[in-house]
Amino acid sequence: FRLWANSPLCDADRIDTFYQLQQLAFLGWLMNGDSFALMPMRHDTGMPYDLRVRVIEADRVCSPNLMNRLEPTTVQGYAVHRIMNGVETDKTGAVKAYWVCNRHPGSVLNTEPMEWIRVEAFGEKTGRPNILHVMTRERAGQVRGVPLLSPVLEVLKQLGRYTEAELSAAVITAAFTVFIEKEEAGAPPPIGEIVPDPLKLPTTDSTNIELAPGAIIDLNPGEKIETASPNRPNAKFEAFYDAMVKQIGTALEIPPEVLHKAFNSNYSAARGALNEFWRVCDMNRGWFVEKFCQPIYVAWFSEAVARGRINAPGFFNDPLTAQAYTNCRWNGPARTNLNPVQEVEAAERRVTAGFSTAEEETAQM
Repeated sequence: FRLWANSPLCDADRIDTFYQLQQLAFLGWLMNGDSFALMPMRHDTGMPYDLRVRVIEADRVCSPNLMNRLEPTTVQGYAVHRIMNGVETDKTGAVKAYWVCNRHPGSVLNTEPMEWIRVEAFGEKTGRPNILHVMTRERAGQVRGVPLLSPVLEVLKQLGRYTEAELSAAVITAAFTVFIEKEEAGAPPPIGEIVPDPLKLPTTDSTNIELAPGAIIDLNPGEKIETASPNRPNAKFEAFYDAMVKQIGTALEIPPEVLHKAFNSNYSAARGALNEFWRVCDMNRGWFVEKFCQPIYVAWFSEAVARGRINAPGFFNDPLTAQAYTNCRWNGPARTNLNPVQEVEAAERRVTAGFSTAEEETAQM
């Protein structure tokens, strides 16, 4: 498996390894709400396996001609019962096929005419998946996913506007400008006349005054300037910003310490935040392995057995035997250790007491 997974040839685009494809598919789920992957077969020199993984942009899975079908009809010669956002379902609501566009529907650079290909969800003879759909459902009957940031999208937009406004106000305040008032027309030349030319501002329009750092601006006789203190930077900006970020983190189930990546509290608080976030990560790992990693591993194992590179008697005869052969655990990166000494001592005690094994502790660390 390492021979296939560590090679860019496992990618249909010949760019990423299998582990980099995992990151690409997971990032697509975060941004779009779901991610798709095809498993085509293609022979390449230097690779004994023909299985390839092609990750598809979620926006390419859409209804033909960008029109949903809510009633039974015929599309490109196929009798369909219902198509919603590119997902075709039958009378019972089960997913039957996916409709994939040949290019991104919103692309303005690709002028190729849009065409849709129907990909059946499962093979008719083998029953194995033809396309992988990475998604977490929030409601029964849901066929497409929801982006991770959708609950906090409006708050993020407003917070970005507030940050930009505060930054602009601070920049304007930093442009300290000196105004010179003349009492009468016959007064001596203003100070601006003796300042070197690079520091002087053009005064072609007396009604237009530009602010700039260190600028010296002349006023007409009888004109006065009244300065206002904008109190920038705002002393309450950081507190308000932290409060809004905490609300965003709560909606996303991310502790503020992890979201800021700033562990300024004590050890117990930092460890508690990491443990709470690890529960969310562990849950996301579990369903991602079931929907993406494990099906691809089973497809690779099936090809390896069919080619005779792996001896697995009874693999194609009994599904239970095949499941036993392909049973595995995906560990992934280990969690952060704030105090490695205490972590090792705790692991030793768990192994000694029989709560865990040395293999499990090693995989976690």
